[in-house]
Amino acid sequence: MSRDSRLAALGVAVLLLMTAAGLVLALFLAGGEAGGFSLRDRLAVLELDGVILDDAELLEQIRRLRADRSVKGFVVAINSPGGGVGPAQSLYRELKRIREEDGRPVVASIGAMGASGGYYVALGADSIFALPGSITGSIGVLVEVPNASRLMEKVGVEVQVVESAEHKDIGSPFRPLTPRDRAVLDTVVADLYRQFLEVVITERRLDSATVRRIADGRILSGRQALAEGLVDRLGNLNDALAAAGEGYGEGDGGGGFADAAFLVDERDDASSHQAASRVMRSSMAARVAMPASPGASTARAPAASANRIAWSTESVSARRTMNAMAKQSPAPVGSVARAGRAG
Repeated sequence: MSRDSRLAALGVAVLLLMTAAGLVLALFLAGGEAGGFSLRDRLAVLELDGVILDDAELLEQIRRLRADRSVKGFVVAINSPGGGVGPAQSLYRELKRIREEDGRPVVASIGAMGASGGYYVALGADSIFALPGSITGSIGVLVEVPNASRLMEKVGVEVQVVESAEHKDIGSPFRPLTPRDRAVLDTVVADLYRQFLEVVITERRLDSATVRRIADGRILSGRQALAEGLVDRLGNLNDALAAAGEGYGEGDGGGGFADAAFLVDERDDASSHQAASRVMRSSMAARVAMPASPGASTARAPAASANRIAWSTESVSARRTMNAMAKQSPAPVGSVARAGRAG
């Protein structure tokens, strides 16, 4: 074989090797999004922050993450005083669907507050963590109707109403509630309250008398909630992440640790197109020790294997922190699995 032929063959071999390496890198960067290939197993962290007014964004994030084969479990970080009944029920049902239909564990972590609708959402998880000083409970339903009729009289303004039936303008701030209005609202509140009670009784495996005793709208500290059976363990978000990873590690002899890779979605930043798929693995990778508290367990969590915990957030402060770190360190390879925020 001539020297030119050997050089040509070597060039072809190098080209093929580079192509193969590029394909492997592309698959790694994909990180399993939308059901694609992934070189690692991950836990997705969902943020529920603020008043729950709408469920659309989180539902879309959950839909995409459920389709991601690399996501082996979910941790829900809750910091919410509650909100609309419908959106809270929707998110609860979606979390329950993950654990029942997919067989993937779901762990809820209540931060500063997870009360009323925030607690309702947490009930969709296999296991609930709270800090000793977390504010939770507030099991109940509230309807508030402002009455500005006397103020309107003072300023000489009158609202004329044309309605198809008696209760069409029920809750209007321009007139006081009538006894018949109140009776209608009472039936609605009572039905929503019964729905809330049924979920607490079912998911927490408590008897009706116990739940009704504490379901008078009162708030509870995390420690009180643990004593009443409303949460499973005291701990922070890291403890919840560790417990979720532990649930996977038991099935395949995991070593008691999980790598935490912190990911970020840079959509709203000027450099979003360049940084959206960066993973701050070199600067943000962490080792999370698994707790081994006596009697602690993650209910209904199936045994599987999870090597990594993937966190991503859309909070402004997190984006700014990540952007600053990205400027100081090289852009390592990785993937983004984004979790949204409700409220």
